[in-house]
Amino acid sequence: PALYEGCLAAESDKAARWGILLSIPLWLFFDACILVGAIYARALIPEAPSAQAYLIFGLQILPHGLKGLLLSSVVATIFSTLDSLLFVSGSILVGDIFRNRSGNGYAQRMLAMVLVCGLSLLFAHAFQRNLEEMRLFTKRYFLSALLCPMLWVYFQPGAGGARNFVLSSLGGALAVWLWPRISAWPSLIDPLY
Repeated sequence: PALYEGCLAAESDKAARWGILLSIPLWLFFDACILVGAIYARALIPEAPSAQAYLIFGLQILPHGLKGLLLSSVVATIFSTLDSLLFVSGSILVGDIFRNRSGNGYAQRMLAMVLVCGLSLLFAHAFQRNLEEMRLFTKRYFLSALLCPMLWVYFQPGAGGARNFVLSSLGGALAVWLWPRISAWPSLIDPLY
């Protein structure tokens, strides 16, 4: 979502195109550096948990001053990512869902960010670090909630509108919730479907 927001905020299509063309090699370079470092750390410290091997490796080989720089950069990366994702999510909620509401845009965006943060904390608590189950849950409900309005608009052009979108989204999510409860054979189908 941040890429789309950045492209939409560009001053022209040419600026957005250059931004994408410059950012892709940088992403590839940074991802390659992280991947090579993590593979090297895993090879040298096989007993370390794979999710923490890179950080453990860095703390083992760096001198004291650089250890602090490494830890502060990890914390800064986490907060920067959290801040940008909350901002983009809040902007999307305000721009797409609450667009026709009058009022202070800044206050609405802050409220949307608090709402997204609260929903994220609720998900984290509900799934207890089980990322696979959380991924299946979000795909199951959010994809079905978006599939119904998309099919509605495809087969009934001009039948769009905020009310129809909300009703068909809730109908899709309700259908996914009801299916395992009323079906005689839910275990034969993959949980995603």
